[in-house]
Amino acid sequence: FKAFVSKVKDVGDLLFIRVNGNREYVGRCAVFTGHCEKVAHNDHIIRIKLNNLLSPFYVSHLFNHVAGKKLLSAAIKTSAGQYTVSQDGLENVRLPIPSKKTQERFENVVESVKISKVQLIRSLSLTNNFFASLSQRAFRGEL
Repeated sequence: FKAFVSKVKDVGDLLFIRVNGNREYVGRCAVFTGHCEKVAHNDHIIRIKLNNLLSPFYVSHLFNHVAGKKLLSAAIKTSAGQYTVSQDGLENVRLPIPSKKTQERFENVVESVKISKVQLIRSLSLTNNFFASLSQRAFRGEL
C-alpha cells in the first residue's frame, strides 16, 4: 500500500480514523469529496492521497469491509484504553490490488446498487403514502 501513497492532498484523499476507544472503528475510511470552505481535521484522522494505480473508492470499501479490517488488525495498537493505528501502519498493510479496470467496474456496480436502493426507497415511500391516502379515504367513506 505504501508504494501507492502520494504526498499531495486533495479531493479523492482517504480519511482514516486513527484513534478510538472502539477497536472496530479504527481504520474506518471515507473518500474526501471536497467542501466549499477550508477543511481542517483533528489528530484522530489520517489523510492519505493515493497515486493513480488505486481507486480511493475501492480502497475505502476494502478497509471498511471485514476482509480489510482483518488485514489492518495487526497494525492496530492499544494504550490507555485507546486503539490506534499510525500512518506507517496503514501504509504497510498489504492490500489485494486488482487491475484499474476491475476497480472501475467495482465502483460502477456499487454506484448502480446505491442508485437502485435510492429508487427502491422512493418507490416504497410513494407506495406507503398512497396506501395511507387510500386508508384515510376508506375510513372517511370516500371509496
